[in-house]
Amino acid sequence: EIESGLVRPSARQPFGVVDGIIDFRRPAAQANKRHIPIAAALSVKGGTGRTTTAVAFALHWAESAKRPIMLVDADLEAPGISYLFEAFAGRPKISLEDLITLAHAEEADGAPATTRFVAERLRDHHLPGDIFVLPLRRDIAELASSSIRPEHLSTPDRPFALADLLSDVAAHLGA
Repeated sequence: EIESGLVRPSARQPFGVVDGIIDFRRPAAQANKRHIPIAAALSVKGGTGRTTTAVAFALHWAESAKRPIMLVDADLEAPGISYLFEAFAGRPKISLEDLITLAHAEEADGAPATTRFVAERLRDHHLPGDIFVLPLRRDIAELASSSIRPEHLSTPDRPFALADLLSDVAAHLGA
């Protein structure tokens, strides 16, 4: 016998929830303030070419758009873009982990001081092909201790908070 009932979650769960109730209904429409498109290369299986695809896509996009592209490594388990960046350009001066940490500490809505600071540091991450690289973290040797958690990336009121921050950083870079 199957028991069913109507479940009404109090708020949209942040992504990454594996226990509890997940509300799959489409959230209420929110105004999109981002003027910069965002694309993601992802796969749950390793060895599928995420890094190669992301780099090739960014290079092609930068060339086609005739403007810089910001390439972000958000792969917590296998940050291939971060490894390539460090091998090519040396130790990063800023990272995605820094952006998230600083934005959480800033009280101003949208973390404008953080986005300006991160964009300024990213100017040293400008690579041939007109790509700015934001690696996962500054010390990629310590991946097992990443402090980024899904609950840091969105809230019920701002489900796309991370995308908004990245868009603002990219705008400061002219991407």
